[in-house]
Amino acid sequence: MRKIVVLFSGGVESSALLAHYLTRNYLVYPLYVRFGYPWEKEEIKRAKKVFNFFKSKYPNLMLLGIRKFRRYSKDSIKLRRVKRI
Repeated sequence: MRKIVVLFSGGVESSALLAHYLTRNYLVYPLYVRFGYPWEKEEIKRAKKVFNFFKSKYPNLMLLGIRKFRRYSKDSIKLRRVKRI
């Protein structure tokens, strides 16, 4: 089975991309990256609802990873450990 990571916010585009790969039997790892925006709490709530909908229908959907964006230098970035729900 092929594997893929999908940047996921729970919005229309990322949900459509998630569905695209799930219906083609990919092992899908959804990833939400936190940037510290004020609306993230609401966006994460929506992403979890959409995730739960897909998870009930597709066993090839892995746990939703939530990572915090951290900039270490102008040329490199690093993500913290995954928080799983």
